[in-house]
Amino acid sequence: NRRMVASLDGAHSRNVSGIVFGNGIDGQFYSCGEEGIIKAWSIYPKGQYITADVDDEDKKPRARKGNLKSSQDDDAESPHGPLNVYRLPSARNSSFANAFHSIDHHWSESQFATASSDAAVHLWDPERSTPITSFNNLWGSDDTVTTVRYNPAERDLIAHCSSDRGIGLHDTRTASALQKTIMGMKSNCLEWNPMEPYMFVVGNEDYNAYTFDMRKLSRPTTIFKGHVGAVMSVGWSPTGTEFVTGSYDKTIRIFSTRKEGGTASHGGYGSNGTARDIYHTKRMQRIFCVGYTLDHKYILSGSDDTNI
Repeated sequence: NRRMVASLDGAHSRNVSGIVFGNGIDGQFYSCGEEGIIKAWSIYPKGQYITADVDDEDKKPRARKGNLKSSQDDDAESPHGPLNVYRLPSARNSSFANAFHSIDHHWSESQFATASSDAAVHLWDPERSTPITSFNNLWGSDDTVTTVRYNPAERDLIAHCSSDRGIGLHDTRTASALQKTIMGMKSNCLEWNPMEPYMFVVGNEDYNAYTFDMRKLSRPTTIFKGHVGAVMSVGWSPTGTEFVTGSYDKTIRIFSTRKEGGTASHGGYGSNGTARDIYHTKRMQRIFCVGYTLDHKYILSGSDDTNI
């Protein structure tokens, strides 16, 4: 059945611009909005989450209840949170000047990164309410970075999209640029393949999605078509065999990247670059972020109707 299992009404006061899961088993995820606020949530209602404890009788993980912190804002709370709220120091008096465009969590460390309209990339510790590191001149361009993504295998490698139609790779340890290519139109989103970390997919303003091999950025490996609006968000499944896209045309589409023994870098025989499934609801407006849950059972989406 295609049904919505939960709704965090009023999660943000403006557009929801990013969603990312933490790397733990507690079901925690983060969302950021164009009002300049980051919020932490729990996928399990009323603070219930799965722990590593195992019951000797049925050999299954046991559910424990945790206490949710109350937000100091006037935003409506739900059984899913928010657990915590983060802001840039300069955003307390002028939040709209530092709207967040993108958020991503490190694959192995307790850390997440954001790109905001102040033309900087910020690294955050979940235990602190302000950034631990900010890169203002890392990207070699005055154009605003719109998307940041950690590589699943290389802990210091970040890929980015920028307003100058660029797609680039950078090393945060040495604060140096590695590669960059310029597309025909601006790319709105980027995601690494979790199973083949040398591959990534981008969603573009030309209504298409493209897969790239980081070893050769001069041309895409496959072009995925079908949307009738700009592709605003992409997200890989945990298996790395398909990805989901959210578009300005108010639809969610799922694309398979391999058939008959193919890989993400080579689609295999019969791969035609078209969607295998399409989703839409009456209330759903233009979609700005999508993502799979780690158990491959659900897809989360955030849109400009302010709901998740």
